[in-house]
Amino acid sequence: MVEADTRKRYKRLINKLICFLIYYSGIYYILKSIFMENGIYIFFYHSILDTKKCKEAGELISLSSVDKKSFEQQIRYFKKKYTPVSMDEAHDLLRSNKPFNKKYVVITIDDGYKDNFIYGYDLFKKYKMSPTIFLTANNVDKSAYLWPDILRYLVYNTAKTSVKVDIYDIHYEVDFDTIYDRINFLDSIKEDIKKYNEEIKYEIIDYLSNLLDVKVKKDCDLMLNWDEVKKLNSIGVNFGAHTLNHPILSTLSAEDATDEIYGSKVLIEARTNKKVEHFAYPNGRDCDISEYCINEVKKYYKTAVTTTPGINKTGEDLMRLKRIGLAYDLNIIDLKVKILYFCIIDSINNLKKLKS
Repeated sequence: MVEADTRKRYKRLINKLICFLIYYSGIYYILKSIFMENGIYIFFYHSILDTKKCKEAGELISLSSVDKKSFEQQIRYFKKKYTPVSMDEAHDLLRSNKPFNKKYVVITIDDGYKDNFIYGYDLFKKYKMSPTIFLTANNVDKSAYLWPDILRYLVYNTAKTSVKVDIYDIHYEVDFDTIYDRINFLDSIKEDIKKYNEEIKYEIIDYLSNLLDVKVKKDCDLMLNWDEVKKLNSIGVNFGAHTLNHPILSTLSAEDATDEIYGSKVLIEARTNKKVEHFAYPNGRDCDISEYCINEVKKYYKTAVTTTPGINKTGEDLMRLKRIGLAYDLNIIDLKVKILYFCIIDSINNLKKLKS
């Protein structure tokens, strides 16, 4: 995974400089005292990588991944500054209706990538953490690629220097002069594809495979297998459902949405002989979740998590719990400032709700 080109790296360096200045100027501590309240902080990740190996191999680093060393530093920080709890414990705390007198932390990881076992097993065991991994059940069960991983593979491995995309309402003419061009195209077209149902998504993927003249290998080695799931569970890692196939639930018919929501629970429970009581909405934004889906999730699960950032407090809607996304190479200063930033956004959103 080749990191984004100079422009992308400069942007990241500027962000790091801003975090550094906010932290050491004292602004951080002033804002922290105002906005970082007691409550339950749920953080989410996707993939854990050895970025040094990736760079040496010339492989692309997904910015939604977290470097294994950064991940360990973050876990150490959470253990020191927060009280770690599981999703079950978070549920009980939120149901208690008692005001929180400390900051709790829950670690969650979406999708079910194999690197969660490769790099996570020893860390979770060492630090006695009980994260919840939300599995995209069919992809784990069938050792199948998630469609964004197929798309990423196609875009980064094509030998084409330019393409014209013309399918449904997706229209692009793009030159692949730099890695940045590929990253930009990937980010844009991924958002376009998300809105379609699963059948059309894979029709578009097949179209792009032919257009880019790249074939994806059939053997998928990206996802956890059930033996790895059981080994992780044996050291305290919990598992939740993230649907069967990772669709955007709001785009589905009522019947298909129920199949995704309930079917993933049934499959994971059948393979692990463990109850599955927590759910993560794919993509997790408000526009990705319909009221019908929320009501269906409520029938089968104790909690459901979104990707809306913020702090969970007493009285929080258990079917719309907030999470803060963490990734890539955040050092502890970056981490602190990012968490603060999302706490401020959460406070602003709460004020808007009170006024409306």
